Amino acid sequence: MDWSIIGTSFVFGLVASISCLGLCIPILVPYIMEKDKTRREGFFTSIFFSMGRLMIYLAIGLVVFMIGSALTERSPSTFLQFAVVILGCLVIIYGAWIVFSLPKPRWCPAKLAENFRPMFSVILGLLIGSFFCPLLWIALVRATLTRDMLTMFLSVFTFWIGSSFAIIAAGTVSGEVGGRWRKKIGIQKLRDICGMVLIMVGIFYLINGLT
Repeated sequence: MDWSIIGTSFVFGLVASISCLGLCIPILVPYIMEKDKTRREGFFTSIFFSMGRLMIYLAIGLVVFMIGSALTERSPSTFLQFAVVILGCLVIIYGAWIVFSLPKPRWCPAKLAENFRPMFSVILGLLIGSFFCPLLWIALVRATLTRDMLTMFLSVFTFWIGSSFAIIAAGTVSGEVGGRWRKKIGIQKLRDICGMVLIMVGIFYLINGLT
């Protein structure tokens, strides 16, 4: 087990957290502000969101390790494009459901499982985590070269920890801000604003994925 590679992966995660914020905030912040009322709720939503990122990171790490570093020099552009399109559609649908107060269809998982909202946070994390992150791939390639699976998994885990600090902090603050805005401008107006932001972000991702 190579602790230097594992430690470097943590540093890579801290550096990547800046770019992660730029990618996650447009989706995570309005999502949390619409649904959460307190700092505690925002914190746990961010945790579920980050767990989704960890799951996809571990899956990517396993694939990279099995294939070998020779095939990881280029990002999987087809998979990335597919993830962007799916994310765009999902965010647009969710935003429209908020703005127009659409009824939940019979097949909606929210009617089948009480904890659907945390699961939706995990799904968003999975899709965001599937985006190409150069520092993550550098960490994966370095860990793969050791041919030690434990080093690879610990590298992914430490990278995830480093990259999650800023996301969890932003989500926690968003929960408290959302609670204050509910009292100030009313829940319906807040929902309309958050829904419109999500629709615009979703359209942006959809266009980028298709082009």
